[in-house]
Amino acid sequence: MKAVEPAFFVPGHDDEPAEAEAAYTTIRKTITVSTGHVPRDRRIWRLSARRGGRDCITQVGLPDPLSSELVVAILDLGTHKPFAVYSRCSHGGDEIEELQLQQVYEVVEFPPLL
Repeated sequence: MKAVEPAFFVPGHDDEPAEAEAAYTTIRKTITVSTGHVPRDRRIWRLSARRGGRDCITQVGLPDPLSSELVVAILDLGTHKPFAVYSRCSHGGDEIEELQLQQVYEVVEFPPLL
């Protein structure tokens, strides 16, 4: 059974769309500085990939299957580049993990904004 993709959201900024957009813009800038790659515009909701030696599903709004930290955004860093998982750490701060492209099995995007 195929999961229904929710409307775009940023955890912690669910009440106000403008606040979510501002938070996402900040995350994109942080990823660019951290990785040296400008993320593509696509908005990813869920990623099926091999991480930490095991297959798992990483989804915005749920705990990361490896670190248990809240997944805030998943970004596509471009052709022949890895994806980045941006998580909010329970002890404060943020965590960014770059994934290798060959280890990604499926990418599910948020539906387009109307």
